[in-house]
Amino acid sequence: MTSISGSVEDTGEDGYVQGKMGYSPLVEMRVNWLGVERFALDQFDRPDLFFSLYETIRKGQREQFELVADSPAELVVYCGNVSPEVFGRERFERYILPCYNELGEMLHAKGKLFGTHADANNAIWKDLLATSTLDVIEAFTPAPDTDMSLAQAYATWPGKALWINYPSSGHLGTREQIREQTRDLLHQAGEARGLILGITEDVPADKWRMSLDAIADVLAENKASSRGLY
Repeated sequence: MTSISGSVEDTGEDGYVQGKMGYSPLVEMRVNWLGVERFALDQFDRPDLFFSLYETIRKGQREQFELVADSPAELVVYCGNVSPEVFGRERFERYILPCYNELGEMLHAKGKLFGTHADANNAIWKDLLATSTLDVIEAFTPAPDTDMSLAQAYATWPGKALWINYPSSGHLGTREQIREQTRDLLHQAGEARGLILGITEDVPADKWRMSLDAIADVLAENKASSRGLY
């Protein structure tokens, strides 16, 4: 808490200090407790124990929600790595989305922003995210690496800021190909405000210098833009 407070003071009005909370209960069980195989088997073979564990973690997280909402953090990113191939739409809507909305409501009541790490395919639940309490879709990875383009994301989630992960496949191109892809991403964003272009995945060791330089060149070309690009 002290480090967050200090960061808020240092940052001032130049940006937001981001707080992070771990996975929602079902994702926590898949990632850190059970793994994919046990996660798939136990919810059908031992649903009593499986969902009892879910409710236990959920109860504990509700207490953590209050601490996070009262913290100095101005933006809180919660959960992530929710792959539709593992969770599916029904489980997402029943067990994950309510956690998002509950924390989001608490944060909004304190004047804070709420985001999630959504770097997988999102088309399957894009409408659910659209009506959620999320303010920021963090690590959103546009096509061709996922099933939604940046233009589709803006059309689907109006009013939400997109903090994107530059598509990893793009780093493998030539300098001019990377420049052209970056221009295309900016074109897809159009006049929408609230685009943060970031990198949340590893860039090949022999490519990062050239790739980041090419991306930076295009961003410099658009420095005078009013679209809210960071």
